[in-house]
Amino acid sequence: SMMPSTSSIDVQCKVFVGNLSFFCTKENLESLFRPFGEIDGVYICKSKEGEPLYYGFVHFTDPSSAHTAIAALNNTHYRGRVLR
Repeated sequence: SMMPSTSSIDVQCKVFVGNLSFFCTKENLESLFRPFGEIDGVYICKSKEGEPLYYGFVHFTDPSSAHTAIAALNNTHYRGRVLR
């Protein structure tokens, strides 16, 4: 059997986090997601002008951590907003 390509593993490790609060920081996201596994990186997306776009990504080292985090946190309230 063929090993999955690194890009497909990469996608499975990445968690999209939508509907973030304006004040949410990378540190906030990291502490929220850290209980689910080792984190490779946290990104909050910004516009060209540097305004937060209210979504980001958390990149885990292991796909199972990403799946667990999604199952646990999808549609939960965080800082007054529902995470998606």
